[in-house]
Amino acid sequence: MIDPGEIHVWPLALDVPPQQARRLEQLISDEERRRAERFGLRRHRHRFVARRGLLRSILASYLQCSPRELRFVFGDQGKPALGGSAERTGIQFNLSHSADRALLAVARRRRVGIDIERVDPAVDVTGLIETCCTPSEIAEISRQPQRRRRELFLRAWTRKEAVAKACGRGLSLAPKEIEVSVAAAPPAKLLSIQGDRRAATRWLLYDLALDAEYAAAMAAEVPCCRIVTRNWPGFGVPEAA
Repeated sequence: MIDPGEIHVWPLALDVPPQQARRLEQLISDEERRRAERFGLRRHRHRFVARRGLLRSILASYLQCSPRELRFVFGDQGKPALGGSAERTGIQFNLSHSADRALLAVARRRRVGIDIERVDPAVDVTGLIETCCTPSEIAEISRQPQRRRRELFLRAWTRKEAVAKACGRGLSLAPKEIEVSVAAAPPAKLLSIQGDRRAATRWLLYDLALDAEYAAAMAAEVPCCRIVTRNWPGFGVPEAA
């Protein structure tokens, strides 16, 4: 069982060999298998199966049960949680994926949200900055050289998404309603939620170091905690050289 003073972060690689993919497929539910079949591209099907199978495997390791025994329930805005007898353990989790990577955060008796985004140089973020950022965030990004604006936007975006997911608000909380620090200097800060600065003091915000191809952040309820990076055997993301 996880200590309430810790949050475990699991970096996961989703492009797994066929043998491992078949093993993971045996762990998911019939409904998840039907969802996988709706993906048009085989690569996307395999990544879906990998992240659902790994989610079940890792959560089951905390609960000491079979991955297929797990039942999930969903909040008003679609945030998943453990249902049934597992609900009484206080285990909270959040999963995010982008391209061939996923991040899973696991905590106990505290809400948590996580987000990962692949850095795509082909995407023009100029319009996204105007749409998703507050005036102060736009001003902070605009003061930086053009070559750095994509990085700063993605940093702000992942922080905002992590907060929205931690709150369980999802798409009902617009990115502009969450104001975060954008500067590179740590620590990351949540400044306000829907203009309420006191609401922001209930949450902690962390940047997560991966590699240059991905930006990632995590939000969690106070008080402060220790972040522990874990690796599931055979599925962890290799460290950059």
